[in-house]
Amino acid sequence: MIRWTCLTLAGLSMLGGCADYVCPETDEPITSKTLLAYNNINARRVPRIWAYAKVRMELRKNPWDLPVIWGSVSKHAEPNARLFLTKTNDGTGPQDMLLQLRETGMEVGRVGISTADGVYYLWINAGRMKRCMYGRLSRTPAGDATMPINPVDLMDLLTITPLSAETTPVDAVISSKPCAYLLPQRMVAGNRRELYFDRRVPNPNLPHVLRDGKWVRETVPPSPVRLRLSAAKVYDLDETLQLEATIDDYSQIVRKDVPEKTPEIWMPKRLELHWPESGTKMTLILEDVTTADKVDPEAYYFWDRLPKGLASIAQRVDVPTAKEQSK
Repeated sequence: MIRWTCLTLAGLSMLGGCADYVCPETDEPITSKTLLAYNNINARRVPRIWAYAKVRMELRKNPWDLPVIWGSVSKHAEPNARLFLTKTNDGTGPQDMLLQLRETGMEVGRVGISTADGVYYLWINAGRMKRCMYGRLSRTPAGDATMPINPVDLMDLLTITPLSAETTPVDAVISSKPCAYLLPQRMVAGNRRELYFDRRVPNPNLPHVLRDGKWVRETVPPSPVRLRLSAAKVYDLDETLQLEATIDDYSQIVRKDVPEKTPEIWMPKRLELHWPESGTKMTLILEDVTTADKVDPEAYYFWDRLPKGLASIAQRVDVPTAKEQSK
């Protein structure tokens, strides 16, 4: 019997090589209702999140600038951040969220949302790198002062808050690159986003491997690949690409402080985000994710937790109301 190996299959692109998952040539149309329900059923099981994280950021003001690089996501790097999220009301809309950046045991930055203060915000206070930006949750971001890392975008991409069905077409579009169902959405503020839900299937042509003295067909371990959010793009009112992201490495999270019969919860452990307008990039890898209830509600505050000296340089990035402009 021929023992197929990754080497012998490498040239057989029509068989999908040794990839665990392959893209079917044809697929059945699927409604937006089905896609959103698949995502939202899982999302509604999550009351809160607590996790360690590895973060790497490349901050720029313009795409051609040399980046200010902070953090590492290498295999041997220690976690340099923590992620918290606590849902309020029905879990839709902005929630309390905090990505806390740490260096040598000290807090050096935050990317977060405070529903108590009514703002989303970003501040960094690491050596000569000092930035502080915020926007009102009730207002539209200004086109010329967008936040380099927007926590509202980040919250949606974690797939643990329900996605809106507003003005979504009946059927999703089948995409090959990436292999996904493409779901366009027009958001409340008028901007547009494209959500890509993975439609790959397990590779039927995986090679044989030797296990316990027997040659057996290699199999893919159970994984919720199909119909999970795998990529996203966000465009502004002028159809300028504001954000592109890839979402990967779905796995179960530890259920704590939830009803005993709560079904399993899946969540991506790796996100890569790119804001083309500024050239800013961020990679986020989550570890030890749990729903344990161990976050003080005041941890999400913006103004009360802002380091001394940053308030004076805080830049508001949303469009002020007419009343505010007249003052």
